[in-house]
Amino acid sequence: MKHENDPPDGRDPDPNVGNESPGQAHESFQLTAIYVGVQTTARLAESEADWDRLAEQVDRLWSLSEKLVPLGQDDQARVDSVDPGTFDERVVERARHRADDARISTFDRLGQNSRAVAIIERRLLRHG
Repeated sequence: MKHENDPPDGRDPDPNVGNESPGQAHESFQLTAIYVGVQTTARLAESEADWDRLAEQVDRLWSLSEKLVPLGQDDQARVDSVDPGTFDERVVERARHRADDARISTFDRLGQNSRAVAIIERRLLRHG
């Protein structure tokens, strides 16, 4: 009889999966949590590099557009009033928020609820 968790190639499922001792299961879970943490950190670094490339593209396109279609006085005043640091701050805050979400989830799964709660409290105090 085929089960939903059986491998798609028709092989028998691994008989050792689900038959671990509690200690082995906990150790396996900790290794998985470490792997997820490393992967999350790597993905955040990739995201930051992607944002940097996007910012460079926007700068280049903006420079081209200024040469091809000069702005009128009203448009120039509107552009000059925008603080580019605001965008950077939002990107950094969003990356920090996502990293915190990953940490909270990992600590929760490891049963380290006090560490997860500490992150949530820090986030609330930062915005409160």
